[in-house]
Amino acid sequence: MRKRSSLKHRVHAQPLAFGHACPVTDLFGRSGRELLERLAFPEPWRSGVLAAVAMIENLDSQITNIDRELKAAGVDRRYIPLLMTAPGIA
Repeated sequence: MRKRSSLKHRVHAQPLAFGHACPVTDLFGRSGRELLERLAFPEPWRSGVLAAVAMIENLDSQITNIDRELKAAGVDRRYIPLLMTAPGIA
């Protein structure tokens, strides 16, 4: 989660660094990703942004799969609701 958050901050910083406004509310939604594809960044920053977006997609997929496995494994455990109240676990 921390790595994904770090990558998102890095991607958000690049348009601002090169004077591009961000007219979309979700830079990682479909319209935001299309915007990132169209923006003109000099290399190597453009490649870095596109690589970061690809890594974010990969991490999102992994997190989704892990969440699904954890929910399936812990459905019948009575201590799971208490565990979910701990910061960073939910």
